[in-house]
Amino acid sequence: MRILLLANAKSYHTRRWAVSLANSGKRVLLVSLDTPNKWIRELYTGNGVELRTLSIDTEHSRTTFTKIVYLKSVPQLRKLIVDFKPDIVHAHYATSYGLLGSLCGFHPFIVSAWGSDVMDFPLQSPLHRLLIRFNLRCADKLLATSESIADETRKYTDKKVTITPFGVDLEQFSPTPIESPFGEGAIVVGCLKPVEPVYGHTTLIRALSLARGMRPDLPLRGLFVGGGSHEQAARVLCHQVGVEESVLFMGERCPSEVPFFQRMQTISTVLSRREGFGVVAIEATLARFPSLPPA
Repeated sequence: MRILLLANAKSYHTRRWAVSLANSGKRVLLVSLDTPNKWIRELYTGNGVELRTLSIDTEHSRTTFTKIVYLKSVPQLRKLIVDFKPDIVHAHYATSYGLLGSLCGFHPFIVSAWGSDVMDFPLQSPLHRLLIRFNLRCADKLLATSESIADETRKYTDKKVTITPFGVDLEQFSPTPIESPFGEGAIVVGCLKPVEPVYGHTTLIRALSLARGMRPDLPLRGLFVGGGSHEQAARVLCHQVGVEESVLFMGERCPSEVPFFQRMQTISTVLSRREGFGVVAIEATLARFPSLPPA
């Protein structure tokens, strides 16, 4: 079977989808708007995943009107579909990738909703709602990664939505502690999410500053694992509130390193403004240490 995935190649969840399908014997072509870094490209090719990028900087194409540039990629995507001859086209994210897939007109076409694509995007304007309805209408099959995301998706379609929750590898996550770079006895409060506004890193930074002011005797430390467009702003905030020497930014890391960083924490936090599934919280539970999920 040939499967063409339309998804962000930089995403941890995309990597899991693509590699898992390839390892199960499927021929997989991953088409991404973004160009991932070298180690991510090598991860895909090393696992038999074919990767093509449309070379669009989505970090600077976040508004409705700048997203029009995506449409320039439709002819290129159509040619990839003709050349690859997929049995299925599967768009991960109902907005940008869902739109590209819808405009190509290939069937069978699957759309997976991940969260903000149905929770936040349609709330911006009637035009946004019209666009999400169009993308969902073009799909032959709709998937969602949690019940809450499925409920949001159903607001814009009458089609059946199947739940496909992100799983957790039970063999990789364990309660075995490891040596902390902060030293013995440190209370490490971690966040393993991309440094983006929706994930609440600023809340954790301010909370660390407040807690240190109240209990200066406690060896509180912050651990951020995951790159993001707001990492520099988060570093500036750490400096402003006086915790820059107590917070460690690890940047984007290889998926195989995630269990290592999970066990490095004393407390795991998921301070997302909105959360669809919360894989990080599930992983923390398996590692058997306290987790602070979103309310």
